[in-house]
Amino acid sequence: MSDIQSSALGLTYLYISTSLERLVYFGIRSIIILFLVGAVHDGSVGLDEAEAFKKYGLFTLAVYFFCIVGGLLADFAFEKLKVIYWGLLLLAIGTFILSLGGVNTITFGLLVIAVGVGLFKSASQALIAIQCYDKPEKQDGVFYLNEVAINLGALLGPLSIAVVAESYGWNYGFYLAIFLVFIAFMVLRLGQRNIKLKIVEPLIGYSIKLKEVKNVLFFSVLSIVYYFSLDIAEDVWQGIKQPFEVSEEFIQYIYVLLYFFGLILLSVIWFFWKVSSWVKLFIGMAIFSTNWMVMGYVLPLIPDTYMFIWIVAIEVLFVISELFFSPILMSLVAQYSPKNAIASSLAIYSLLTMATNMLVGYVAGVSGEDSIIANYSLLYVIFGVSLLITLVLFFLVFKKRNEVLNDS
Repeated sequence: MSDIQSSALGLTYLYISTSLERLVYFGIRSIIILFLVGAVHDGSVGLDEAEAFKKYGLFTLAVYFFCIVGGLLADFAFEKLKVIYWGLLLLAIGTFILSLGGVNTITFGLLVIAVGVGLFKSASQALIAIQCYDKPEKQDGVFYLNEVAINLGALLGPLSIAVVAESYGWNYGFYLAIFLVFIAFMVLRLGQRNIKLKIVEPLIGYSIKLKEVKNVLFFSVLSIVYYFSLDIAEDVWQGIKQPFEVSEEFIQYIYVLLYFFGLILLSVIWFFWKVSSWVKLFIGMAIFSTNWMVMGYVLPLIPDTYMFIWIVAIEVLFVISELFFSPILMSLVAQYSPKNAIASSLAIYSLLTMATNMLVGYVAGVSGEDSIIANYSLLYVIFGVSLLITLVLFFLVFKKRNEVLNDS
């Protein structure tokens, strides 16, 4: 079997297990609030809403914290595949604990699930990066397909586990989740011979370089600025759309459809068409900043008759910009992070990106969502910041790329 065939098989097994793990995780997340606040006689826990949302928030935060733990274990203590197996085992155990009921038991079950998901997520992302590490021109396509697997699982989770839980009872939803975790485990066991467990080039005598640490921080800051801008301006954007009664269901449908099929299309394109990751990132930020310019300077001039078309066009451009941003940044983190700390680097990147959502929530809480919606000038600020980042990326792509980052 050729090296390319082996890498393709290894990635296939990893993608399937990742999609199943995401299906279980998002399936449980989709029912956990209702499970916590429902009536006790229906098999629920019976908490008040405030306590339930507090537990839910701590649960999601714990997942990202344990991603760091999982990354450290996978990089410096144990074989990455073993960390994945432990993660799946803990995910199954934690889900079974949820099925037992009881307030204290539920808290412990959620903690065990968070540990399991954290271990799996970090180690699996690192293994996915390793499969084509010696073929950097393929790495972008690898992470596009990874996004396909993740989003497919996230989409099917609420449509499977939640439906079963609602139709037949909470425990049946949890039992289905445990069964799917078992399937993910068996998929990996079946394909482990085809999964590369370490980078081909020897790491003997290798030490982490300061430039590699800066790379991870650079990509993390870039992601934070992008998603902070996107999340903050979403409130302003909602205020703009509100008078025109645009169906949010329709917009969401357009977003999901374009994003999912865009991922598949671009993953195929990047496998066969060699384009620098930096150029793709530049394109994403250029579209992103152009969108804010249109929202801030062009939309006020558009007649109401044509506003619906422009709103849909802007939503489509946002999807395209994200298609050229999120998977590419993950790919770059994998390529330019320390070779012996890929799992930890990806975990740190994910944690800092997730912290953006918390920061946005804090800003909205302090300022008030209504004041953000009314603050149209935010569009100009975000346009300026995103344009500045675009210019920096232009400089990196065409002028100083090799000097700033360790480009190979």
